[in-house]
Amino acid sequence: HRKLRRPMMRIVAWIFAALLAMLSSYLSIHRADAYSVEFKRIYFPAGKPLQSESSADIDKVLDQEQMNVLLGLLQTLKEDPIIGAEVMGSADKKECLPRECRKLSLRRAKVVFDWLLDHGIPLEQLRGPSGESIDWPLDDGETEDGRALNRRVQLEPYSLRREGTK
Repeated sequence: HRKLRRPMMRIVAWIFAALLAMLSSYLSIHRADAYSVEFKRIYFPAGKPLQSESSADIDKVLDQEQMNVLLGLLQTLKEDPIIGAEVMGSADKKECLPRECRKLSLRRAKVVFDWLLDHGIPLEQLRGPSGESIDWPLDDGETEDGRALNRRVQLEPYSLRREGTK
């Protein structure tokens, strides 16, 4: 009776170890998928950047607080290359006409997008740039503070991890 029990225990232990390994693999994949990050927004002064300004001028366009936000985003993207970012610009409804707002919001997104590329973020880690114009306001824009919230670039994070990879 005892001789039969020992091989059976080994089989049960082996099955348990196999199930545990499968479960561990399943949990790590889903934990990675559930991994989330929230990027801070970069706020721009009204009408900026100008058509003549590029990513090389971004430190003249943004104040120090917003440059620090941008530097933090750069660090996050460099430290965690499985995070991608979609770069989207927005404008407030009172700083320009609708057609001009689309162009301005795209310029905002483009200077941030190009600045990230210039500072070592690979193109594969970025999507965009896109100009959302006044289509996605954070505020109704009736006050200057509300309009300031709408003059922004935001990075929407996404995972670069492929299904089934660790």
